[in-house]
Amino acid sequence: MNQTITGIIKTISDKEKFESGLEKRFVTVKTVGEYPDIYDIDFLNDNMEKLKGFKPGQLVSVKCRMQGREVTSKEDNSKTYRIVSFNGYQISNYE
Repeated sequence: MNQTITGIIKTISDKEKFESGLEKRFVTVKTVGEYPDIYDIDFLNDNMEKLKGFKPGQLVSVKCRMQGREVTSKEDNSKTYRIVSFNGYQISNYE
């Protein structure tokens, strides 16, 4: 499901590299309004380059894919967790 999140950049992470070869950076965005929300939006592999030139404090619009999955606990198979992630593919100054 595609989403657009508009808000102010709080932080931009350093690059992380995983054994699988996956590389990731994330941007933390706080929406504006009476009840602001805070989202960590991952930018993976080649999409990390799109974060160049952005810095905390900027008002931006981020297009991302919202993805959900269910994970079963390795310690207790009767416990499951639902995880939602946001994978960014475009970021721009909000005008």
